[in-house]
Amino acid sequence: YAINPVFVEYKDLTSLIKDKKVDASATISMEAKDLYYSDTFIKFDNYAITRKKDNIKINSIKDLEGKSMIAWHDANKDLGDKFNKLTTNNKLYKEQVLQEIQVQEFLEGKFQVCIIDKNIFIYNTNNLKFTYHKIFEDFTEFHMGFTDKKIKTDFNKALAEMKKDGTYEKIINSFISEK
Repeated sequence: YAINPVFVEYKDLTSLIKDKKVDASATISMEAKDLYYSDTFIKFDNYAITRKKDNIKINSIKDLEGKSMIAWHDANKDLGDKFNKLTTNNKLYKEQVLQEIQVQEFLEGKFQVCIIDKNIFIYNTNNLKFTYHKIFEDFTEFHMGFTDKKIKTDFNKALAEMKKDGTYEKIINSFISEK
């Protein structure tokens, strides 16, 4: 297979494949019924991140009440009902399409809490002077969506082999090691 990547905002991933403008789309939820979904190919380990100097105590999603927060686009859908209820119509909560800007706004002090995958945060900061609050129980899993069942099957076979021989982990680690 030849890959010709098309880079778009997260919010446009599902519509591109549903409109058949691309053959596959990464990091989409499994909501469209007319697609063939791969096995999980990436998991995000999401945290509520605060600055150590702010000494904010967070042990659960409920502890986010009254805190200004920034997260990625659709985080309120991805992180479960409790988080969705807390953030719906919450003036202290913002979603940002570009995670580089999400981290930048947090670092500028515009928000008390940054909801993000720990490795994405580290990649964008290379600064460990933060407190990572593990309040989200599950990983956020994403799949590839394909318009062709055979391509999906071939992808899953290759993905399984890469995970088995360590190639997958090497690729992931290449993105989360220091810049």
